[in-house]
Amino acid sequence: MKCWNCSYDNNPESARFCNQCGAELNIPAQEEPGQSSMLDEPQVPEAISTTGGTNEIRFATVAKAIGAIVVVAIMLVRAHINNPLDSTTDKSNRNNAQITATGWVTFCKKVDDNLNPIDPGDTFKRGEVYIRLESNVPFGVSHLLLYVYRMKGNAFSLLGNYDLQTDPQANIFAVPFTFTERGSYRIAFRKYMDDNFAVGIVTIR
Repeated sequence: MKCWNCSYDNNPESARFCNQCGAELNIPAQEEPGQSSMLDEPQVPEAISTTGGTNEIRFATVAKAIGAIVVVAIMLVRAHINNPLDSTTDKSNRNNAQITATGWVTFCKKVDDNLNPIDPGDTFKRGEVYIRLESNVPFGVSHLLLYVYRMKGNAFSLLGNYDLQTDPQANIFAVPFTFTERGSYRIAFRKYMDDNFAVGIVTIR
């Protein structure tokens, strides 16, 4: 028997050790570098290849997760388009709020029985002028506050304020006011002490 270690070939077939070098016999020769034994190869399931199968599974899992995220994002975008914050109810509420806060002032010589203005304008002679307030919705209050300012220098100065009784269901109001001095006047209606509901400017000559 030839020794795998020292190549001595006169060892008896029944010998366990080499008579030349003492190496144990019947041991498979070591494989050269670069070779691998079948026993050393990992047992890989047939469904997964040794050339990246695990990576393929991980990639598939990540791809599924990304796909789910994309689907959710699309659903959210569609929900925003179909039922955005600007829904019909929200639009109605905001529009009502804007309308409620919107009024306008006109000045005229007189008003008719329906409070329509007669000879409206923004410049009048000294004397009685009607101040007319109109809103797109009912006033909703039983009292309106009228503030009268007169231009002094480069700013308006408060001349006085008046508490006027009105119908909460009405949306048009008119009151006569006598201007005794020439100048530019600013008229402001308020529903509350800190809320200008409508403002107008008139010139008295």
